[in-house]
Amino acid sequence: MSALRIDSLADLPERMRNQVAGKLLSQPSRAQQVAEQPETKKSKYHNEPTVVNGIKFDSRKEARRYEQLMLAMELGAIKDLRLQVDFTLIEAYTDHTGKRHRALRYAADFTYIVAVAGYDRLAALGYEDIEYWRSVGAGSKVIEDTKTRGTKTRVYINKKKMMADRGYIIREV
Repeated sequence: MSALRIDSLADLPERMRNQVAGKLLSQPSRAQQVAEQPETKKSKYHNEPTVVNGIKFDSRKEARRYEQLMLAMELGAIKDLRLQVDFTLIEAYTDHTGKRHRALRYAADFTYIVAVAGYDRLAALGYEDIEYWRSVGAGSKVIEDTKTRGTKTRVYINKKKMMADRGYIIREV
């Protein structure tokens, strides 16, 4: 069977030309499709990505928490602030059938170490973290995750439990 080659619509029989023209007229133009699309897609949890100091955060709440922790670090209340630290919960493995399974990881929003200074200046600014930092003690490693009710998913809760089994307690802010 030979392929039918058409160089222009004029080469088509009239009935087919009318059919193609009807389909083309019924479809919106590319400009109309672009104009009809919303500018940005709403995120699942209605968060707004925010940039602070050139760092992109998933939400305004997370960005505010970063600014608070940066101030606490400048005043000496915490040190060694890190963002998006990965913890491996289960290593990658191959099962008995030969199927490869990826590693299961948890990415903490923030990790830092509690220091001993700067509490008085932060107390004057109304920081609520001071009592927590005093309770865990200087030198303690803190793992924080910025959460709302909607982002406390079943997957997150399971990972939080797995982290607790390994001795890591996640502080939700």
